[in-house]
Amino acid sequence: MKNKIFSLLLLSSVLFGFSATAAPLTTEQQQIKQQGINYYMIQHCELAEPLLKQVAEAGDKDSQYYYADCRYQDTQMLTDESAYWYQQAAEQGDIYAMMRLSGNDRWCKTFNQCPKNIDTTTWRNKAKQQALAKAKQGDGEAMLQLYLMTDDIAWLEKGAAAGDPVAQYTLGRKYHDRAGNFATPELREAAVAKWTKASAEQGYPKAMYRYAYILSKQKKIDEAQQYLIDSVNTGYVDAIFTYAIILNDGGVKKFNIPQDLVKSYALFSLLISHNTRNSWLAESSIKKISLSKEQIEQAKAYAEQWQKEHPPLSEYYTKYHYPAFH
Repeated sequence: MKNKIFSLLLLSSVLFGFSATAAPLTTEQQQIKQQGINYYMIQHCELAEPLLKQVAEAGDKDSQYYYADCRYQDTQMLTDESAYWYQQAAEQGDIYAMMRLSGNDRWCKTFNQCPKNIDTTTWRNKAKQQALAKAKQGDGEAMLQLYLMTDDIAWLEKGAAAGDPVAQYTLGRKYHDRAGNFATPELREAAVAKWTKASAEQGYPKAMYRYAYILSKQKKIDEAQQYLIDSVNTGYVDAIFTYAIILNDGGVKKFNIPQDLVKSYALFSLLISHNTRNSWLAESSIKKISLSKEQIEQAKAYAEQWQKEHPPLSEYYTKYHYPAFH
């Protein structure tokens, strides 16, 4: 499983390192871009924006898209600036950027402030045409994109069957949330487990985290523990928080993980220092841990070493993770 996790993270770094631009990014630009995306992935657009804009101006389509997303999140509607950068990415073939330009932003419509120079119909058609062309070639991500554009769960099911890990995870979540028709609750539960497992086996951090709980419920404690720890090792913040809670309280029954207050303190401190979405919960939890000065120093050393040996903390947002234009 660790090889699969490594492969997924390696693929992510490759995708972030190269784009369809006239000139390849320099090593420095790649580092700036990756740091910007790292900030984006823990909801710190105020830190991500200056880095992403710098590389976006160099023509990198991923940076253009993520910078536009940050600008959108800042204003909560499509503006001339965010539309400009989405369009720069869309013109380089980014289907998600085309989807953002498809003209369904309800807030800019409500306030009559939508950008005037965007041909929404053209971008909507281009997004569907390009996704359909890729889907016909068996591209699972394109099938996921068509689901996001149409709300037709049949496309999501096709994407999952084609092996796209995000589609598989999303389908499992949809089935869990009562989508689809099943003759019995047991059949629905089995379908949730099937697709969550399929995604988890490909190393998708969110799926590994969810599947750990499914396995725990099935009393497969050792497997559950391994999937939870594998998710933690990707830097997924929800998994890290849960693991820290278990280390604090002891999770022998569900995950066979003994109490370790030093490690718990260390992981809570990582979430706090990065000001993650759940850092306020980590702050509340860490105050309840009683350690000696020596143990606190051990926790600091463990946290420092953990950061060196693991990927950056991340929410692992998908590129189209909020339905603002859907």
